[in-house]
Amino acid sequence: MGFARTSGAHFENQCGRPTAVLEMMAITLTSFEAGAIACVEYSFASIGDEHHRTPDDAAWLIRLLPDREIPPDIEITDDMLRLQAFKVEQKEAGNASLSPGDHETLKPISEFAAKPYTEDEKRSLAEIIHTFNERHGTEFTEADFLRFEQVNREILDEDMTEMLRNNPPDVVFSAFSEAFFQGAIKMFQRDNEMKNIVLSDPEVRAQAIRHFFGRALRQAQETPLRELDQQIEDIELGIRKQIAETLGGDVARLPPHVYQKAEERIQAAAKKNAAIDPEEYAQMTRRLEYCDLRELQDTILSKALWPDFEQRFVNKEALMAKFGQLADLRNTIRHSRSLDDITRKEGEAAILWFRHILER
Repeated sequence: MGFARTSGAHFENQCGRPTAVLEMMAITLTSFEAGAIACVEYSFASIGDEHHRTPDDAAWLIRLLPDREIPPDIEITDDMLRLQAFKVEQKEAGNASLSPGDHETLKPISEFAAKPYTEDEKRSLAEIIHTFNERHGTEFTEADFLRFEQVNREILDEDMTEMLRNNPPDVVFSAFSEAFFQGAIKMFQRDNEMKNIVLSDPEVRAQAIRHFFGRALRQAQETPLRELDQQIEDIELGIRKQIAETLGGDVARLPPHVYQKAEERIQAAAKKNAAIDPEEYAQMTRRLEYCDLRELQDTILSKALWPDFEQRFVNKEALMAKFGQLADLRNTIRHSRSLDDITRKEGEAAILWFRHILER
């Protein structure tokens, strides 16, 4: 596909006529390009006569066309075009209605996706919604903007995340803005009201992109929860190793309540799984596998054993505080609870503290 040069004035005069714009653009078309232009023409028409269409509108839409020099991400093959027939069969039926007498209130959505909004982000979003509604007479709510979060999730692939994580914001904003715009157009293809605003109002479009860029930047720069969980596990394994070495592998030196709790769990597991041999857990390293984080804490801080650990951990109060912060973060992640900034930061500080203590 080729593009013919034209003067700015002539292009502006033709922008109100989608067909004329396409005639200026197209020389020869593949079927894929023709389909893409049809989509552009449909998008142009969907803007509606109530909005003033400018060269900027055409420029944004043209950018959605495929480029022969840069092949599209998806290659259309014969296999993809093969038709198949499916038959829907009922396997079972049920009723999801509440039973008579049920009075429990359903919990509303209280956060966006997996990452809660900060107070600043909540204010920013409220301003965007107000601007949208004030300028266009709409009645959008926070729920409507959950779909923008879906755009962020789709464009934040590994490459985009690494780009955001390793470059200054002003360097990567342009690439993010382009990806977000294209994602939003696809997301709202059937929502003419939202799509028309995104296409025709550059001010609110820029405001929304800036907001979700900040969200994406924060997400990319924060350590993913699965990585935090792995770091916590590494610390827990390091603590077990330290206890086993310090106590010379003698399980009899464990505090009685810690030993008993582990024994009960081992026996319970053996009853459920014939492959578990309780005799193997007579070894210190294996028995500690059935101790939780707080029981490891009790072992180190016990009155009888603290003298053995004092040289490494130094301060009881500091150790107790770090165990508490690590446990809070661990439990929040393992039980899929909402993670607030304070719990996260304190937990990350505890990870660094334990790592330093255990490695020296």
